[in-house]
Amino acid sequence: MATTTSWWECCGRGRSVRALARTAGAVAILLIPACTDMPVQPEPEPEPLVFEARVNVQLGNTVVGMRPLYVVTASLNATQGTVRRETRLDSVTIEYGRNDDDWTRLRLLRALPFSERLPFEVEPGDVYRVMAHLYATAIDGEGRAHQQVAEWQTSGTAIPQ
Repeated sequence: MATTTSWWECCGRGRSVRALARTAGAVAILLIPACTDMPVQPEPEPEPLVFEARVNVQLGNTVVGMRPLYVVTASLNATQGTVRRETRLDSVTIEYGRNDDDWTRLRLLRALPFSERLPFEVEPGDVYRVMAHLYATAIDGEGRAHQQVAEWQTSGTAIPQ
């Protein structure tokens, strides 16, 4: 007649707790390689960052003898998938030109909206223009910075009195 013995009777009887722990550790070590055979799912690629930066300059025709008024506005939007991401306006440079003159740098802005008059009075026949260059940054979900540059140019003419 066969007799059945338990693990305790076979391996545990008369052994110290330390020896039993070593035996249990050896069993656990043998089981670990079996877990690494499971297929590993690759980390999905992050969604691309969609970053839109826009600047707008409003400038109208001006009566002769007056200084032209311009207004600068901007919009920034960044999304990654369906998640909105942080954006910041770094700076906006404003340049102006009069008739066929070269561009003259007028101002560096850090905040918008902004409005100001150009530094000259309109004379008969003048054609003047204003250009804005916007520099902005967005931060994606992994903390990387993405820069964007936007530009807008508009013009106005002298209106006789």
